[in-house]
Amino acid sequence: MKKIAIAAALLALVWAQDSRSVKFDDVTITGYQTIRSKLGKERVTLDLTGTIVLDAPSQGLNFAAPKITVTVRAPEDRNQNAIVETAEASGNIQVVYKQKDPVRTVNGRAARATYSEQTKKIILTGNVYVRSEDENYIIVQESADQATIDLGVDPIEVEIQGDPSKNKTTVTLKKPPAGAVKSK
Repeated sequence: MKKIAIAAALLALVWAQDSRSVKFDDVTITGYQTIRSKLGKERVTLDLTGTIVLDAPSQGLNFAAPKITVTVRAPEDRNQNAIVETAEASGNIQVVYKQKDPVRTVNGRAARATYSEQTKKIILTGNVYVRSEDENYIIVQESADQATIDLGVDPIEVEIQGDPSKNKTTVTLKKPPAGAVKSK
């Protein structure tokens, strides 16, 4: 079944090249000017340049960058979506992660980003800006050298590294958390 999924993905790759888009189930890559592909046993690796957008809504991932290398794996069950296994982006990158339940969003900008499905982490390096938001808080961390966004824990953790005198963190309360006691 996996070989059929990879073959279908390759057909999508060939079929969509005129429109500058590639689709693997719900994983969509658009805006490339050049593309190199490598077929593995149960995965496809693509090297892309251009004004690229990588969108994987079932994983909550969205990357935008001038250069992206991405490995997409066929799902174990054909009723599931393809999986972005790894992604490396460079240039002026933007990354968005959206979690549905509970609702949380992490937006990041940096010179470079890597994502690993195995570790469930996004690592941003170079002039990092990260904005995390849930129903109660907005946390902005900027001017860091590196940020590690751990998507595999609840709540999502963002760790920044760099010169403490330059790193800036701002926490804004959107509304009091449910069950919070009002002060008199």
